Amino acid sequence: MDKFLFEKIKMKKTISEIISNIQQDINNSSSNGNDNISEDITRKYMIFKKWLDENGAIYPKVNFPKKYCNITGCEAAEDINENSCIFYIPYKLLIDSSNIKIDYLPSSLQNNNTIKLVLFLLEEYNKKEKSFYMPYIDLILINDFKNYTPFWSKDDLLELNNELVEENINYYINEIIDYYEDIVDKSKKNIDFTLFKLFYVFVFSRQFNIGDNKMLLIPLADLLNHSPYADIKYEFFDSKNMIMKFTSDFNDNNNLSKNLIYNNLKKYTDFSDFFKYFKRKEKINNSNHEIKIIKVDYEEDEEKKYELTNDDYFVISTNLQTFKKGAQIFNNYGICSNEYLLVNLGFCLIDNPGDKTKVVLNIPNPENNLKKFLEKYYLNDFLNKDSYKKDKLINIRLYVKRNKISTKILNIIKFEIYKTQKKFNKKLEIQCLKKYIDFLNSKIENGQNSIFKLINNIKEMVYKTGIKNENKFNIIVFKLTQKLNLLYQKEVINNMVNILMQDEKNEIINYEIYLKQVEKYENIKSIYLNKEYIKNIIINYLNKNKF
Repeated sequence: MDKFLFEKIKMKKTISEIISNIQQDINNSSSNGNDNISEDITRKYMIFKKWLDENGAIYPKVNFPKKYCNITGCEAAEDINENSCIFYIPYKLLIDSSNIKIDYLPSSLQNNNTIKLVLFLLEEYNKKEKSFYMPYIDLILINDFKNYTPFWSKDDLLELNNELVEENINYYINEIIDYYEDIVDKSKKNIDFTLFKLFYVFVFSRQFNIGDNKMLLIPLADLLNHSPYADIKYEFFDSKNMIMKFTSDFNDNNNLSKNLIYNNLKKYTDFSDFFKYFKRKEKINNSNHEIKIIKVDYEEDEEKKYELTNDDYFVISTNLQTFKKGAQIFNNYGICSNEYLLVNLGFCLIDNPGDKTKVVLNIPNPENNLKKFLEKYYLNDFLNKDSYKKDKLINIRLYVKRNKISTKILNIIKFEIYKTQKKFNKKLEIQCLKKYIDFLNSKIENGQNSIFKLINNIKEMVYKTGIKNENKFNIIVFKLTQKLNLLYQKEVINNMVNILMQDEKNEIINYEIYLKQVEKYENIKSIYLNKEYIKNIIINYLNKNKF
């Protein structure tokens, strides 16, 4: 269900407003100057800025470091309008995995760009002051890595108390250990494990995925915090020929490999301020300072769009987004659930429209027809294979999304209730929806009381005591949002029940046609309800009832 419908139906509007307000207050709660930043850290930032300046970085619109509830970020030094550049980072400051050659890299890891970046940082770190990248590496090492799950204490895991998420944390940790042991075993190199883990966590959380064979570390760009509402774009600008090479957006896997065609954009990015700050002794190849847009047939020349040279600048720019002077500047990492953010990036968002909650659905050991059903709806991947034994329950792990009906769970319930019934039956449909609501209630635990208790704990930390223990704060936020996702889903389903119950004229759907419409969306990538159809039903319902 789209955002419009979600807000229009006003599901748990009060809670939604509270959550949104707390997130906004955290985003805007900057301290004055460099309060709470030690002299040593301030000195390292000054060295880092000098390094940026000496090597051609252009960032007059950005103030940093700024503190936002214990999180370091960047502030707008002036108003930043739509389709405007936030900063330019020259290619020579970037660390490009495609340029890294590691002689001792095991053959099994030759194409692992993350590992290449990790080992490169380790080698540069060992060079100390001789390393060109040392100002950047020094800044990496001031991070408080205790916030990242591979560095969590046992007390943190006890506080989390979530076996499903802990499995993902252990998988992440074991992956790091496996990589380390494989490298050390094959190379016979003496590599410090703690430092390897530290750099791995940093790279994994900050790398920019450009195409299939290129990962970049981009100094300064990786200081921007994440907001799922930020509307920004990543671009590469050829300063020698005054050519904008391409602009990138997120694809379904959060990779920056979907290239927008400029002819279809409403407005190009304004690069006019580049010439104001651009310092270059040699003559520019374009005396009129006219920005050209390179036209490449990407389907025929896939690699050409990712060719970068020392004349290129990485640019983060706004799309239909503005940042007022003094506001925090955000990046957008793509659609990430809080589980992903917590496990891999060390933080959570109170207001996260892309969030979802993992649940376990227990189903009796199926007959052959249910096995076919699971295969048809691509649920085999969600099975806990250890539990798939005769005379035992099957555990299916699925996600309940915040803003979309979780059709996989609903379809399983429908299969059990409808059985051989092929035609739409309003009573059975309501029975299915109510059974789904019962399932959600069983997962919410203690209902709204526990939700408001968690909200109050968060408000206490944000507005009164301060966030003294960031891990505890993130865990509380995670617990809250996991319950809220279920609550929001419950309200979606409740509204569907109300719509069906008030359909006195039986105007709602021929179910056989509806099933065919739904099945059009049944593919490996996703299973969606027919959104347009559901949208029309709900809009008509809202109009009739002036809801």
